[in-house]
Amino acid sequence: MDSPNQLSNKSFFKYIITLLGIGIVFYLAIHFGKKYKVSQKTKKVTAFYNQFTDEEYIDFAKQLETSINTHNPTLFDNSVNIASFLNFSNRELTQSYHKRQATKIIGSYIKIGSILVDQIDNDGDFKFTRFYKENGIPHIIFRIYRVDFVNFMDFKVGIQNSKFVLEDSYNFFSGIIMSKIISDIYNKAINQNKQAISNLNSYENINYQLQSFQYQEAYELLLTIPEKNRDAIYHQFLLITTLNLDDEKFKSTIAEAKKLNPNDEKFHSYLNFQKSILEGDLNQLNKTIKILQQHVGEDPIFDLYRGIMYYYNLEYDKAIPFFDRVMTTMPSFYDGYYYKLYTLLLQEKTNDALNLVATMNDNLFLDEEELELNLADFEDFTSSKAYKTIFNDSE
Repeated sequence: MDSPNQLSNKSFFKYIITLLGIGIVFYLAIHFGKKYKVSQKTKKVTAFYNQFTDEEYIDFAKQLETSINTHNPTLFDNSVNIASFLNFSNRELTQSYHKRQATKIIGSYIKIGSILVDQIDNDGDFKFTRFYKENGIPHIIFRIYRVDFVNFMDFKVGIQNSKFVLEDSYNFFSGIIMSKIISDIYNKAINQNKQAISNLNSYENINYQLQSFQYQEAYELLLTIPEKNRDAIYHQFLLITTLNLDDEKFKSTIAEAKKLNPNDEKFHSYLNFQKSILEGDLNQLNKTIKILQQHVGEDPIFDLYRGIMYYYNLEYDKAIPFFDRVMTTMPSFYDGYYYKLYTLLLQEKTNDALNLVATMNDNLFLDEEELELNLADFEDFTSSKAYKTIFNDSE
């Protein structure tokens, strides 16, 4: 039987909180699906999930998307099946008071929706991109975007008390399945695994450096962890750190990550996409996008990256049509407008830029001071009477 002292171990819960606090976008992954015996046939599983239509699953996904983009994460938070994080079966929960308590306590900390809301800045940063079924079990995929990062999360949907729940998630950025990580941490904690507790201190320090944008310091701390103690979280931290630190180090980390996960096609497709962005080859980018789309579905965000590729190659006229497509398909997505605006200003197309700012102000409820800060390189433009008039007229 589980020891109450072991289960109340503060280090365990602190480890869980730290893991999630790093940023769900980087590693979110929960173990998929309702627990079925290995011998159970796909036909029976399919029949169970077919009590709801595909359209109902898709509607659930869209509701979750809205809950995040409107900064109202309650639905998302309440949809998480915490027991699945820990790989607890119904039988285990029935027979173990301490496992029920662990589920209750950990559930008070694991608020996935709230964590996601903290990660996004603008409407459209979080988007439902694909619904599919695998062996009869429904999956819903979401994309989360930040100016410095894009990731995809593949959730499996379960049914509990005739309602949809989220029971696991696969993270494209790290290839991590959350239930495997969380259940491993739980087992090590209740067994008082000293190395697991020691890793907590190292990861807390690394996380602090990352939150402070001290990527070199985080990288150096990672190197101090002995190779024998480098777990999945270590390699995830390494990807995050090198992504923000050095292109060549990131490419090297990608190669290492692929070797550690040789059969994970989804993970490889995402890493190849990231690598193609670094290399600046549009043809290669399009190839990697095509492969990644087979897993994550269609997403206008890919047009943004195509436009950015042209932008960095100084081919502004070729970049703008891609930004236009993003603006058309995601009219509330800030960065589609912003990249086009910046490109117009680089081309000294002042009138077009003014018209775009007016459109942005109408559609996005712009913060004038924030936009001026982002356009610090174009002070003549932001200090002009025509620019100021756009915001004065809207007051």
